[in-house]
Formats: sequence, C-alpha cells, structure tokens
Amino acid sequence: MSLNPRLSIRICATVVFVSSVFMCPVLAQNSSQKMENSELRTELLHMAQKDQAVQDEIIRKSQAGETVEASDWARKDSVFLSHIHRAREIIEKHGWPGFDKIGEDGSQSLFLIVQHADADPAFQKKALHHLNATFEKGQALGKNVAYLTDRVRVAEGLPQVYGTQLDYDDNACPIPGHIENEENVDILRAEVGMEPLNEYIKNAIVYMGKEDRCGE
Repeated sequence: MSLNPRLSIRICATVVFVSSVFMCPVLAQNSSQKMENSELRTELLHMAQKDQAVQDEIIRKSQAGETVEASDWARKDSVFLSHIHRAREIIEKHGWPGFDKIGEDGSQSLFLIVQHADADPAFQKKALHHLNATFEKGQALGKNVAYLTDRVRVAEGLPQVYGTQLDYDDNACPIPGHIENEENVDILRAEVGMEPLNEYIKNAIVYMGKEDRCGE
C-alpha cells in the first residue's frame, strides 16, 4: 500500500521528504563527547522522540490499511505546534547550538523540529540563518543546511538548490521538485555530504516498494 502523501518516510541513515513532512533517525551520540548544555540536548532528544512517535502511529495505520483518524492528525499537529514554540525560545536564546553545546544528536533533534515547523515559515527562515552560521563554524551538519534550505525555498515558491523535497509523477513515483541548477545539483549535494540525486531517488523507490512501477 502506498503512503499517504502527507506522510514521511525514513530510509536507513538518509532523510527522504514526502510532501511537507519528513522523518529522519536521530543520531547516536558518542558518550565520550563533552557538551556544554547536556540538559538542553536531553530535552531536544525527548522532543524528537515524541515528534517521531506521533508520525510513526500515522504511518503504521496507513501501511496497515487502517483509517487514520482526525484525532491522529490533531495529535501530530498539537505536538508540532508545541515544539515550534519551544524551538523559537531555544533559537532566540542560543542561536543554533553547535555540536559542542548539544552534541550531534541534539543538533539533529533540533533540525527535525524546525523542519516540521511549516506552520511558521518565517521562523524556519530565521532558523536557517542561524544554522548556516553554525555550519560555517563546523558545528552543524551540511546536509541539514541543504534540507532546510530547500524547505524554505519551496515554501517561498522558489526552486530548490539540492533537490531534497520530493514530488510524484503520474505513476506516483517519487521525483525531485523543481531544481534551480539541475546540471550541478550533484556537485552541490556532495559539498554538504549528500549522495547523488539519482541514488536518493532510487532509495526512495526501494523503500516505498515501487521498484516494479518506478524502476528503470
């Protein structure tokens, strides 16, 4: 059974976007790494786990052919909105905390929450500014910059830079949305540590079980 386009899917260690929502694994943190704000990291990890839990239930029901109730969507929206409020407070106070502050998994958790803040695109754009600054210091993941960059640009009606936001063709096969510089997209993706676009699409096809329909 195909997923509802409102849902997101997880493919191993990569992140795949479907419509306006996505999921990604929260990275395991090296316990030997010292952090200046372990309490904030713990809070963000808990928020990310709750974020994914409400989506997992919707995806489980969809894949099982069960009805996804209005209450399921309402629960997800409630979690997302409460997390947006807290993420605003965090970024207002700390900017985008680097690995040295909250660890790589804490940074990934914050990214997950911000990426789901579609109800406040202005906040996403502000968060992207802070994420870029932290990445330039070597304290954030380049691929997160790529994903959030595309998220913000799509919300503004602009073409993507990295092709992370997926659309569907007439056969319901995943394809990238409009890309600004398609000829050089793989170069840009490589610069932030991402796989080539074709590989990204193939992973999505395999995960969705659409090899027969969408394979070459």
